[in-house]
Amino acid sequence: MIAHELRTPLAIMRGQLEELQLRDEAVRPETLLP
Repeated sequence: MIAHELRTPLAIMRGQLEELQLRDEAVRPETLLP
């Protein structure tokens, strides 16, 4: 049960980090802050 509850937020974070890696421009710190 706990693993399932963590999987969705982790998948979202992973997708966002992969998107940032694909950018050609530098990432500003403000982009990473919640």
